[in-house]
Amino acid sequence: MIRRLVLVLALLMWAPAHAALDVDFGRYHALVIGINDYQNLPRLGTAVNDASAVADVLRQKYGFKVELLLNPTRDKVIRTLDRLRGELTQRDNLLIYYAGHGVLDVEADEGFWMSVDAKEGTRSDWISIS
Repeated sequence: MIRRLVLVLALLMWAPAHAALDVDFGRYHALVIGINDYQNLPRLGTAVNDASAVADVLRQKYGFKVELLLNPTRDKVIRTLDRLRGELTQRDNLLIYYAGHGVLDVEADEGFWMSVDAKEGTRSDWISIS
């Protein structure tokens, strides 16, 4: 009786783990953005290094296809997002990592990333997080 119980428990524990190996979670992509060299805002010291390190880990350790943007303009970020939107399918996964200045508009309850050419108080070069 005890042998049967051990065998049943072993099968129950093995089955979910084995089934998980057969699941296709799709392709993994990452858009990694790091901005240090702001034209109109205080310069940052570590955002580019942080973004580069995250990109390396995602690529090397987790097998992501990574697009790394360093010090991009708003136009470059939006064009990249538009291209990814056209290329990726419902089965794909996209991780976005941003290191740089940001703004929270409390009244609108909306956050923004600041592009390399952004100006404080002028939303034309900000990137809406939503």
